[in-house]
Amino acid sequence: MKGDRPVRAFLWIAGLFGAILLLLTPPFQVADEYVHFYRAFQVSEGNLIAERQTGACSGYSKDFTNILCLGGELPESLLETARTVSSTDLRFESDRKQDPQEAIALLDLPLVPQERVFVKFNTTGLHSPVPYLPQAIGIAIGRVLHLSPLILMYLGRTTNFAVWLLLCGAAIAVVPMQKWLWFLLAIAPMSLFQAASLSADALTNGIAFLLIGLILHYACDRDAYLRATDIALLAILSVTLALCKLAYFPIVFLLFLIPTDKIRPPKRYYLTFGAIAFLSCFAIWLWSQAVSQIYVPILPGHDPNAQIEWMRSHPFEFIKIALQTYNEFIWQYLHEWVGVFGWLDAPLPVAYVVTYLAIALFFAVSSFRPHVYLSSQQKLFVGAIAFLTVGVLTSLAYLWNDVGAVRIAGIQGRYFIPIAPLIGMLLYQRRLQIGFDVLSRIARFYAIFSGTVAIATIVRRYYI
Repeated sequence: MKGDRPVRAFLWIAGLFGAILLLLTPPFQVADEYVHFYRAFQVSEGNLIAERQTGACSGYSKDFTNILCLGGELPESLLETARTVSSTDLRFESDRKQDPQEAIALLDLPLVPQERVFVKFNTTGLHSPVPYLPQAIGIAIGRVLHLSPLILMYLGRTTNFAVWLLLCGAAIAVVPMQKWLWFLLAIAPMSLFQAASLSADALTNGIAFLLIGLILHYACDRDAYLRATDIALLAILSVTLALCKLAYFPIVFLLFLIPTDKIRPPKRYYLTFGAIAFLSCFAIWLWSQAVSQIYVPILPGHDPNAQIEWMRSHPFEFIKIALQTYNEFIWQYLHEWVGVFGWLDAPLPVAYVVTYLAIALFFAVSSFRPHVYLSSQQKLFVGAIAFLTVGVLTSLAYLWNDVGAVRIAGIQGRYFIPIAPLIGMLLYQRRLQIGFDVLSRIARFYAIFSGTVAIATIVRRYYI
């Protein structure tokens, strides 16, 4: 069947190039990957909440003797692996290369789980365990087999990537329109790069794609009615997304895009979706209460509570700062959204980024199923959700800036991957009808081309 082609193409092409990136990208050379590794290992041992202590703790490259740290007691071999997998710090220095022999030398390093140190990971320590469950499964399997920390890292990458692949494949299967656009969005270099790592973004992006795809399925397919199992699945995905990353919680309200006649009577419709939204809010509140007593400032001098108070008392000034930030850095965000690998030090060629944006726009406005569409009112609602999500994301980023800072630091293009389908929905047109076979050939060829460019970028950055 034609409708299955995008799914099969995605599983084969994303599976192939993702597996290559998983093995080719040097250990811990995805932004913040080493702290994702620490948190995932912690979760694999059943420790769902990080610990806070004042005293001795160890960071990425040095030890501290008297400092307030958030993290946990982990095997010292994990820290040794992160520090010695490369004799030079590769982060932010594009002229420094990975020596494969240094990584190979660590493959036999024993885990020795009883020899432990307190490891500092202030950022990921505040994350809920949910986005680390796939990685934790791989790491737990490796621990049972008594494998080395470096192999545990690769196992974590593998299970994380496998879960993302299945989630995005399912999303492409159920979405009733723009299947080839969703194929290209999911297989975009930055999306694939994050998925083939230990990053919490993998599960977050996969859950967001599947939730939005299911909502569109029920909203646009007249014959798709909601059974109890369907409602339960939507509830699980909504709560999971909220616990993966707070910024994407507004996506849950897309549930109200589904027509009221899909759940009768209307009172039951509003009670059902209202309950799912409430459960998502409650999950966020519950986790915030769980970590409220262990918060440690990420950088000295940052005070999120003072920043919130400043934003409340200067709302228009904050809006002005946000608009100026996006106006100044919009191209940077677009480039990062398409692909800037490593620690934002391995950008894809500008010419490629331009072609990707052009191809994505073409697929967004094209249609091969003109009878499936969103009304103007539905698009307006989708636009409001997208705008609200960007607003929450921007506000949360601003919390980690100096109070009243004139620009918002910390926003990265990859943060917009989960809402990319919403932008596609807003651009969707029925007037430009392109044959399915034409779209199929263009999408598959370009996906293979994209994967090749991604691999060449990694090789050039780390090995040549």
